[in-house]
Amino acid sequence: MSDDLVSLRKISASNFAWAKRWFWAFWLSQAVAFVVNALTAFSAFPPIWGTLIGFLLATVAELLRWRSDTLRSKAEMFKRKSEMLDGFDGYDFSSDVANELAAKTGGTYDFKDEDLLKGMEFASTGTKGPRRALEHLHESAWFSKHLAKRAAITATVCLVITLGVAIFALIFAIAAVQGQLAATSNVPTGSPNVNNSSASQIVGTVVCGVLTFLISINLFRYCFELFHFSASASEAVRTIEEMAKTKEDDIAKTQSLLFEYQLARQAAPMIPTVIWKWNHGWLNRLWPEASKKLRS
Repeated sequence: MSDDLVSLRKISASNFAWAKRWFWAFWLSQAVAFVVNALTAFSAFPPIWGTLIGFLLATVAELLRWRSDTLRSKAEMFKRKSEMLDGFDGYDFSSDVANELAAKTGGTYDFKDEDLLKGMEFASTGTKGPRRALEHLHESAWFSKHLAKRAAITATVCLVITLGVAIFALIFAIAAVQGQLAATSNVPTGSPNVNNSSASQIVGTVVCGVLTFLISINLFRYCFELFHFSASASEAVRTIEEMAKTKEDDIAKTQSLLFEYQLARQAAPMIPTVIWKWNHGWLNRLWPEASKKLRS
């Protein structure tokens, strides 16, 4: 294994690790915002303060997601380069590695997460060329289709729970508003403080209910994109196995399929490391049999 390939993988793995940390911070802030907004809708917090805290947390969450996306994009870029260097002849990314290391404080990526680095290696032992690249792609897509599906199912369970709480909070908020309106209609017009307090509670309750619902919808998008990526990876596996039956090494078709898969992976959400830890055991046991479809 060349030094450039090792460096490319370390750079990619390090950025992936930090991207996932920011990603979890994003979801944590989303969860806290959800709880605050839900409690405010249930009148556990003062509406005005609850609304303000919920808004600030939602803003912080978007900043955290932006940082995670930036690091993830960089990680994907170096991962694509490592896949090209490991699969094909004629690629030289030594200047990219040198520039990245020069920009890095300390001039090195001292990344020691062996599990993550091992996950970027492939089982193929063939020489560089279309066949080796196709075997790499087959392995990557096969694992991705299963891991993405498991992540999507787990996220869907969370979505159902979150959506249930969100809808209940929104209904509760609407009922509370109706109750406030009924109560204020019976208050004498000479009581401005009571009217103002009731009006602020109405606005705060409605806003918190709506924010709670919108946060849960963001989770729906996450589930949908994971299912879509699983389907894309499954289609890539099917296409690769059909190409392997021809016994012809077509570099153009191989690179085209690789680029399509890389684009689908870039567009999909990151699969949490915990999903891989929960599933890698049985997937590793199934992989030798699945790989025979390409090598038969």
